[in-house]
Amino acid sequence: LLGKFREACEEGKTPADLALVGAKELRKELDGE
Repeated sequence: LLGKFREACEEGKTPADLALVGAKELRKELDGE
């Protein structure tokens, strides 16, 4: 998950974008478990 945040940072996304992506990823993991 941290790797995805680093990739997003390198792409120049804002912290708000990262939070949105993180929430989506977290939801996917919770739904998948």
